[in-house]
This record gives sequence, C-alpha cells and structure tokens, in this order.
Amino acid sequence: MDPDAGSSGAPGLGPNEVAVGGAQASVQPSIVGPTLILKGELSVGEALVIHGQVHGSVIGTDSVVIKRGARVSGQISAAQIQFERGTPLDEVVLSGSIRRAAGD
Repeated sequence: MDPDAGSSGAPGLGPNEVAVGGAQASVQPSIVGPTLILKGELSVGEALVIHGQVHGSVIGTDSVVIKRGARVSGQISAAQIQFERGTPLDEVVLSGSIRRAAGD
C-alpha cells in the first residue's frame, strides 16, 4: 500500500495526525509530549505536534501544530503552522503559512 496515496476515511484526523500538502493522508509526526520541557533549538524534517513546552527556536520543513495547553516561547519557522484556539502566543515569532485549527 502506498502511504502517499491518501485516505478515503473520515474527514477528521486523530489528535496526533496532520494533513500534509492539503491531502487527508494520515502522517505520523514527531511529538513533543505534554510532560516534555525542551530548551534550545529544535530542527525537524517531518511534521511536528507540540503538546508540551518548547523554549527556543523550532525550525521545521513541514508543518508544526501547537496544541491547546502547549507552552511555546521563541521563533517558529515552518511551511505551515497551526495552533488551537486558547494557545498562548505571547512570546512567539511565527514564520510560514499560519492558521488556527478548524473547529475551534
């Protein structure tokens, strides 16, 4: 089965899945878990979902999803940045295509 072929399933994605390139294909991203506190620079070549804390730069070539309850301070640069309503963005500089998560 070709993992890039897409999905004909339900239009909603799971809590740790992201849409890539507008497709509804399920892709397993790297995850900053809710108990993880990262200080420094994070470079990632695949999609990234942040549930925990990141204090520093995030440089991604794919998408970065900031979940409700995550704490992020620093610069985030990615092809696509998505954040949920209620996510604090006080000390964040965003570079990329930015959108709030649908349905929030």
